[in-house]
Amino acid sequence: LDRIQCFYPFCSKKEEEGTYNFYVNETFQGRSPGRILTGGIESQEISESHLRIILTLHWKGPQEWGAPQGRILLTEIRTLDIYPGERANLIDICSCLMAGEWKLKLGPSRHGFFGVRMVEALAVTHGGRLIDSDGCVGVKDIRSHSPDWVDYSGTLGTGVRAGLALFPHASTIGYPWTLSDFGTLTMNPMEKKSWVLMPGKKLNFGIRIVLHDGNAQEALVRDLYREFIQESKGGLV
Repeated sequence: LDRIQCFYPFCSKKEEEGTYNFYVNETFQGRSPGRILTGGIESQEISESHLRIILTLHWKGPQEWGAPQGRILLTEIRTLDIYPGERANLIDICSCLMAGEWKLKLGPSRHGFFGVRMVEALAVTHGGRLIDSDGCVGVKDIRSHSPDWVDYSGTLGTGVRAGLALFPHASTIGYPWTLSDFGTLTMNPMEKKSWVLMPGKKLNFGIRIVLHDGNAQEALVRDLYREFIQESKGGLV
C-alpha cells in the first residue's frame, strides 16, 4: 500500500492511496498488479561449505498517472547464506526492506512472507506429518500457539523419507504460522498486522530453512535448533 501526499493546496491534508499486489503479476482482489524486479545479484564463496548470494530487488507498481514507468515502492536486499552438510542442508534467508520516496504500508496479507510448498508426496493428505518444537502434531494444534520451529516430513515415491523445518530468526519470532494439510508451511509477520515504513527506514525479517533426510526425530531437528540459537547470539537478524 503506497501513500502519496496530495499535491493540491485545497487537499493538502489528504492522502492518495495506491494499492498494489505482489502475490501474482496481475490484478488480484482489487489490487493493481505490482512486480518484484531484480536490480542486481552478487555471490561469494565464503568457504567450502558456505555460499552467500545477495539480491537487490525493486518492488515496483504498475504504469499509472504521474508514474508512466511505475513507482519503485521499496527496495529489498535479500541475502541467502547456503550451508551444505552431512546432517542437513541449511539456507538462511534475510530480507531487508527499505522504503523509497513515500510512506509505505505493508499488510495485513495472508500471502507472505516466508513460505514453502512441499511436494505432494510429503503433504499430510498423502501421509506426511507436521510437528512442532513442543511436540504438537497437525495444523490445528500447532496453530493454537507459537512454537519455536515447525517441521514437515513424509515419504517420497522412491521410499526415501525426507523433510523440511523452518527456524525463525530473532526478527521473525512470535508471528503466526500458516500451515495446511496439502503442503504449505509459512511464517508470516504480515498475516494479522500492518507495518508502516517511513521514507528511508528499514524492516528486517529472517528465517532458516533446514532440508533433511528422515523425519524430525531422525534428523535431530531439535539439536539443530539448539545450534541455531547459539549461532543467533552471533548476529543472525
